[in-house]
Amino acid sequence: MALSDDERRARNRAYTQRYRARNVDKARELSRRSYAKNKQKRRDDARRVRRDQPERQRAADAKYRRRHPDRIKEIRQRYNEKHRDKILKRSRQLYAENAEACREQARAWYAKNRDRILAGIRRKKYGLSDDEIQRLLIHQGGLCAACLRPFDRKLAVDHDHKTGTVRGLLCLACNMAIGHACDSADTLRMMAEYLERTGQEQAVA
Repeated sequence: MALSDDERRARNRAYTQRYRARNVDKARELSRRSYAKNKQKRRDDARRVRRDQPERQRAADAKYRRRHPDRIKEIRQRYNEKHRDKILKRSRQLYAENAEACREQARAWYAKNRDRILAGIRRKKYGLSDDEIQRLLIHQGGLCAACLRPFDRKLAVDHDHKTGTVRGLLCLACNMAIGHACDSADTLRMMAEYLERTGQEQAVA
């Protein structure tokens, strides 16, 4: 009984798999030779597809990136490391030629990704995830841990500069005040006493 084309292809695949399993080294050597022999042809075919069918090639590239994100990341890292000087030179040249456009693009990108950037900084600097920030915020009742006022702008993560321990979430004003006082409770108490003293003197005058 004659075999159909699908059955013949399946039989050939099964035979090839059995042969490769029995002759691993030889199969690898044949694969290397075939790859080297047809390398230029594959390159020419790829260039022709990119030139004549750009939409098809873009769809195939996007599909590959979705299926292999880790591989794409590794390839980009290797390329950046290998051509670091060339990339920096090209970037500086582009920036010099289009300085204002680059600055505007950077501002627009930051405005669009501000929350993601700040979340990344908190995660890297303080080890706090978005969920942990939200738990701290709920624990504080949505208020600054120092002045007990609602956050009018972005919040700041207050931490001990010696140990790195996170103490709480503060408004920018309180965080700057503590920072300028060098995290010294005595300095802050003296500042409070100064305000009370000068306030009383003005009242008497």
